[in-house]
Amino acid sequence: MYRQSSDNAMCFNGEFEPSSFLDVGRDQPFHYLRTRRHGQPDLAKLHRLRDELGDWDDAEQRDRFFRELDAVFGHWVGQLPKLRDIFRPEQIDWLLTRCVTDNGAVDSAMDDFSGGGGGSRAERFVKFVARTGYRDDEPRVDEDGKPRLSRTTAVHRAAQSDRLPNRDVVVRELFRIYDRFEANYKDPVSGLTHFHIACKHGCVVVAWKFLELGLDPDLRSCGHYGWVDPPLHLAVLGGHRRLAELLLKRRADPNLANANGETPLHAICANRIEGDWAKWFIEANDGEGRRRRRVRLDAIDGWGRTALHWAAASVAPDAVDLLLSHGADLATFRFPTGLRYFDERFTLTEGNLDRRARLASGALIVVELLQNRGYELRRSEVTAIMALFRKLRLFEKSTDFAKYRHDSEWAENTAKRITISPRASLYDLIRGPREEAEITPRDVFEFARSRSCYLIDRYQEACVARLCEAMSRGFFRRWAVGPLRELMHRRLSIERCAMIVENLKNEDLFNICLAAAMKDSNI
Repeated sequence: MYRQSSDNAMCFNGEFEPSSFLDVGRDQPFHYLRTRRHGQPDLAKLHRLRDELGDWDDAEQRDRFFRELDAVFGHWVGQLPKLRDIFRPEQIDWLLTRCVTDNGAVDSAMDDFSGGGGGSRAERFVKFVARTGYRDDEPRVDEDGKPRLSRTTAVHRAAQSDRLPNRDVVVRELFRIYDRFEANYKDPVSGLTHFHIACKHGCVVVAWKFLELGLDPDLRSCGHYGWVDPPLHLAVLGGHRRLAELLLKRRADPNLANANGETPLHAICANRIEGDWAKWFIEANDGEGRRRRRVRLDAIDGWGRTALHWAAASVAPDAVDLLLSHGADLATFRFPTGLRYFDERFTLTEGNLDRRARLASGALIVVELLQNRGYELRRSEVTAIMALFRKLRLFEKSTDFAKYRHDSEWAENTAKRITISPRASLYDLIRGPREEAEITPRDVFEFARSRSCYLIDRYQEACVARLCEAMSRGFFRRWAVGPLRELMHRRLSIERCAMIVENLKNEDLFNICLAAAMKDSNI
């Protein structure tokens, strides 16, 4: 028995099998698109365009020919052409490369070949060529009879074209054309092979075919600019879990490092990959009857950092909790020092309230998780965490507070219906004192993760700032007492300093900590 997967693959007894879309035989009859009574002129026009092309080596003529051909392909009706009878293979290679390296602009006026809808020019062009049944030639061989694998194809060009719309789709369609899986063509400049590209773009069936022919799941490749990331890295960074699972089933090394010393676990934690990827990756080797290698949690990359370091710096509390639960070592763990704690990881996410609130609350959750495991924060780290709130514009302003404080109608009709936690609504938060708000960083994190900040139809910025002010109040007050006393040259008691910070806003408390830090560093 088999089941049909969502990634165009059949799964037989836990193993991947190719789907029908790649099994279009070279000698199968052509498909038919929509037909009209007068469909033949399209084929005649195609021949005429080919005959009118005076010099293929003339770049201007060739580009004009491509544009005209693109228009013909885009409105084709009737039986599809047999491209090998019209063009030489190297000409078709050029046309495919030209279409994927073009600007790829969306032309909604051109109907999709399948019967309507827009799409990128490259996607439509490649799909048309694939539907004609055209397939790449057998690989050329050297004097020893071995395939010549150093060749840059349209697949390589598409994979490296960052501006290409629907790039994953275009790459998958190109693999219908370049389907010689016994030949893993390599671009000598980038070092990318067809197999690496399949892993990068989630082409499960294509990767399966390469592996079936004996390709190493940990294949290393080097170009003019250095080593290409291993296949498992590319699958993980692309978010292609089924492909990563396939590679692990084929005994890919989960601890294989790239040129920067990063393992796949480093990549997951450093790039803030959404979902439960870290949990899945760590536990993927624990399946019953599977012979896999244990993931090394404390592997150090080229910057001397572990996955735990990157998870903390990426504000991924779930990943931090998972790593600590599985025994990640805290003995050598340190946050980056100084006041640039998160600066190397984040730029300001303008306008995205949910993300800003999630980053701020997530940072405090990470701190709590680490402290619960015995980690002792240094003052420079505390100041840097506070600086994140300023960077994200989450310090509450008195002028903002006044806006919603006196809008009784909005408070009654909207704020009461928005629940922040089982213990408090938005109404409780804006009407009561900050000190009495029973809001924790986890409450705010889950509220923001559910994208509930946009339920606040009015005063969004002010309310989210209030939310973050309330949930971080204890953290700011606790850490501001010592710096305030030092700035006062210890003339005030700890109790007196604690009373003073009670009446200050978080921004004021941050400035106190910042001033003390600058004094300590003689700035």
